[in-house]
Amino acid sequence: MKKRSKIPKGLRFRKSSYSQYTWNQCVEVATHKNLVFVRDSKNPDGPVLQFTPKEWLAFVEGVKNNEFNTF
Repeated sequence: MKKRSKIPKGLRFRKSSYSQYTWNQCVEVATHKNLVFVRDSKNPDGPVLQFTPKEWLAFVEGVKNNEFNTF
């Protein structure tokens, strides 16, 4: 398991423009020093996931390719 660094203070999280109609069911994303941070918009003080750009892009491509539609 990779050791994750501390979450930087002052991250500027943003939501997708597609989330305007489902404001309470979103994730928010922030970038800082070549890392991508993701949190639940309903719980901004809760856990924050951290990814490398390569990991994040692999996830985004998986979403685009419907790789997660079996759930």
